[in-house]
Amino acid sequence: MNKKIIDNFRSKLTLLLLFVSFIFVTLFSYSTSPLYGNIYNHPDSAIFQIIGKYWVDGALPYRDLWDLKGPYIFFVDAIGYFLLDSYVGIYIIQIVNIWLTLIFTFCMYRIYFKKKYSLLLTILSLFSLSYTYQCGNLCEEYLLPFLSLSFFLLLKYLKKVEIQEDYKHSSSYAIIYGIVLGLSLMSRLTNALSVSGAVAVIAIILLLHKSYSNLLKNIIAFLIGFTVSSVPFMVYFYLHDALDLLFNGTLFYPFQYASNPSKDILGDGIHFYLLSFGNSLLLLIISIIIAFRQHQTDVRSIMWFCASLLPFLWFCQGNGFGQYGMTVYPLFAISMIELKRLKMKKFAIVIEILVVIGFLSKARFAFLMQNYQNPTVIAYKAFLKESNVDYNSFVAYNCDPNFYLAENVKPAAPFFSLQDFAIGRNEHLRKLIIHSFDEKRPHWILLQYDEDETPAINELLNKYYRMAKCDKENKIVLYECKYKSNV
Repeated sequence: MNKKIIDNFRSKLTLLLLFVSFIFVTLFSYSTSPLYGNIYNHPDSAIFQIIGKYWVDGALPYRDLWDLKGPYIFFVDAIGYFLLDSYVGIYIIQIVNIWLTLIFTFCMYRIYFKKKYSLLLTILSLFSLSYTYQCGNLCEEYLLPFLSLSFFLLLKYLKKVEIQEDYKHSSSYAIIYGIVLGLSLMSRLTNALSVSGAVAVIAIILLLHKSYSNLLKNIIAFLIGFTVSSVPFMVYFYLHDALDLLFNGTLFYPFQYASNPSKDILGDGIHFYLLSFGNSLLLLIISIIIAFRQHQTDVRSIMWFCASLLPFLWFCQGNGFGQYGMTVYPLFAISMIELKRLKMKKFAIVIEILVVIGFLSKARFAFLMQNYQNPTVIAYKAFLKESNVDYNSFVAYNCDPNFYLAENVKPAAPFFSLQDFAIGRNEHLRKLIIHSFDEKRPHWILLQYDEDETPAINELLNKYYRMAKCDKENKIVLYECKYKSNV
């Protein structure tokens, strides 16, 4: 009878979490949710959709359409467009993705809390995600199930250490950690910082306890997970003679980008920093409290210290985009669990209230977004309305990439979006972008200009193009190639 009740609860629970995931993605994924009818509001999501969409049609990421991210996010979006030939396919994937994340989050809480309270805390964890979720369909989002599962396994390991004083670590867990690192390499390597910090502690513990055999098994399992999640991408691009382009897009250029920060850590306000990256800071503080309370540093305090310190340092580095905070989503659950163990109920209540307030402000913003239309895209449409532009040979330079989605246009050059911004973060791209435009020589170029800056392709524009139309108010110019017949 008890087993039937448990099975029934689990069935109802998973359906409830699926419904909650549906509501969450529908409300907060502005870039893919049918609720908003695709309002074209976030350039990153647009870039990922464009590359994924045309990957399905035969275009090769990096060679034909370029961005400085790993291929994992393009692959997810390609699946979405393959399924329904629309952003709605991505929307469905997102719902399943959040659903799995919530299931693993619930499992984390169930180690220490009763079922009903675990469910409430799971929903509260989702509230904490709302601020970093941004517009949805960003590369950090699709790591969430693997990150949540990893921290569930880490909690199980710590529980075993405390009860049995057995420091051996299950090699099957290491497979998941390897998958996290592999998928992070294939998206953004810094996405694995929190898990990497915790895994490093486990490796050191096994060394200190001279569990060499167990360490070796874990290393092998970790490499298996890493291989399964990353090597298929490498093989695919190798077979398409583009392995060098893959590594440039996943390692070299992102490293250059990360080492050249452009944002003030508190440039968007202290509230933005706390809501976006507060999970890492919160657990960092709690890990120190654990050490002081016990008058010694144990496995738990060291593990959480490392798992929170690495991403915290990354956030402080200066590239403070809110979506980066998604990578420390599981740390909120860890913090709530540790506050219970420390019997700091009042502190936990304060954190819970702050999270609810942050969620309500984000929900209010989401309702306001239902009537939003991207003014830049509207301006582009009006500007080009009677220009007889051939979109089969068209590229937008320094423009909002959402225009491609709005007009169903395939870019005619690999570097199709925010080109000078990319050059500003990585000067190595200048020659590649100029060469790309010189080689492809698109018939039409829509340029969003800045009076104080000269576009990198200015020499090409002067040599091969004529100004067909100009809008000084919106600072956009349409260029037409003078030598179309020779291109």
